[in-house]
Amino acid sequence: MEKKDFGKTPSYLVKIKNAVEKARVDAAENERKRIEEEALAREFDVSEEKRQELLTKLKDRWDELNKGYQLQAHVVNPDTTGKIKRKERLEIELKKTEAAIEALSGGPVTVFNY
Repeated sequence: MEKKDFGKTPSYLVKIKNAVEKARVDAAENERKRIEEEALAREFDVSEEKRQELLTKLKDRWDELNKGYQLQAHVVNPDTTGKIKRKERLEIELKKTEAAIEALSGGPVTVFNY
């Protein structure tokens, strides 16, 4: 067997492989663009009035949680699991509320709806 193209991939198969690869890359690029456009459509800025209103409500919530926490803090030896869990829950809620207040205090806020 003395064929010069023996063992080589036929040119029509190379063309088909390249076409399939190009179609896959194009489809992935189109999907990425679609997802990016959808994300931009779900994004909006919160008005300054709404941001201030949310900030005020969060600070009120923090005051309420802190008051409950301060009542629990005076218990020297929490002897029941209920007291311990209540104190831990209040600590977690206080931290979350503080983080939200910090995020809203930074200036303009953009919201992403998912």
